[in-house]
Amino acid sequence: MPLRAPPAWLRSEETIASTEIPPQTPSLRTVQLTLASGQARTVELPFDLDARERLVLQTLAQYGQADEAQLRERLSTRRVSGIVARLMEKLAHAGLEWIEPGPVGSGGQTYVFREEQL
Repeated sequence: MPLRAPPAWLRSEETIASTEIPPQTPSLRTVQLTLASGQARTVELPFDLDARERLVLQTLAQYGQADEAQLRERLSTRRVSGIVARLMEKLAHAGLEWIEPGPVGSGGQTYVFREEQL
């Protein structure tokens, strides 16, 4: 038979603190965005984001736009176009047109964050 914890009135403050339920971690659907205008927004998405998709979304929201070279540097990977394409597909499937391709420059394809769509 498993041992039971003593009643709350018998436990010390240390015991109570060590057995409390930890706060919940943020959902993979919740994203903190700092927009190019300086405004901070918390957005709840209808789908989960992986860490790289989240970073792409946060980077584009913060700077308004970024090219593939800038995103490669930020993500520390050469495979940026697939990550951005997957993010854009998820957004489009949810009816959110937050990112659109911009002009191709010396840094590769540029992606533009459409703040007005938030």
